[in-house]
Amino acid sequence: MQEAQGRFETQADKDGIKSVVEYVEKNGGTYKITKKVKEVVTTKWTNDAIQARKSLEKFGKAATNSEADEKTLCMRSVEEIPVESAKKIHVDLSQKDDAEEKFFEESLTITESLLKEKKVWTDLNKEMKDQVGVGEEEKKDSTEAAATLASGAPGKYVPPSLRGAQGDGAKGKGKGKGGDYSGQQDATLRVFNLSDDVKEGDLQDLFGQCGRLQRVFLAKDMTTYQSKGFAFITYYNREDAQRAIDRLNGHGYDNLIMKVEWAKPRA
Repeated sequence: MQEAQGRFETQADKDGIKSVVEYVEKNGGTYKITKKVKEVVTTKWTNDAIQARKSLEKFGKAATNSEADEKTLCMRSVEEIPVESAKKIHVDLSQKDDAEEKFFEESLTITESLLKEKKVWTDLNKEMKDQVGVGEEEKKDSTEAAATLASGAPGKYVPPSLRGAQGDGAKGKGKGKGGDYSGQQDATLRVFNLSDDVKEGDLQDLFGQCGRLQRVFLAKDMTTYQSKGFAFITYYNREDAQRAIDRLNGHGYDNLIMKVEWAKPRA
């Protein structure tokens, strides 16, 4: 037991608790005060460099500051911090439908122009044959041969322009004015969740790794010419398009996650 000027302390027990007894004289009497105290030792690791900086001598205007003033001291920062506006991720459904309609209209226009050029060359070749004197018998044989090919006779080579079920005409089912256009729809993908900064060249580099591209259409705002967040990718064959879906659907691109799916065929 320790004694110090009317104060007595016992040794701490196994739980770290000790008794402190004090005798106090007050109003002509002596009072005994007993306290239970528990000692707790806390270990705190410090950095020598931090402690050295804290012990540095103050200078300049800071030398006259008190500890209370330093707790509320604020310094004005002159650093310029650029703040970027949040990118638009959500796509307006009405705008998406307009852009989709524009994509299919342009595809149909391109197909029609190619068919017109093909028809011009066909008519020109026909006129040249007439001028060199193709007989009526040869023309009749050619017509009969074309009819035989259109009917799908076995053992005969049928060119693509004459393939199809019987009764679909000389150009076959699905051909003619919209035949090549329907083939484009079979290998067309629709890509969602693109950033505003994406360009058609970026999509060509990305999707061109999966196969030969026929066309890339990126929906853009008519005023800012920025991306609306979606695009259409057309391949020459459906296998390459499927490969692009397997590889790029859910792929992270420009801090966003792309969604790639088949484009809905136009009726």
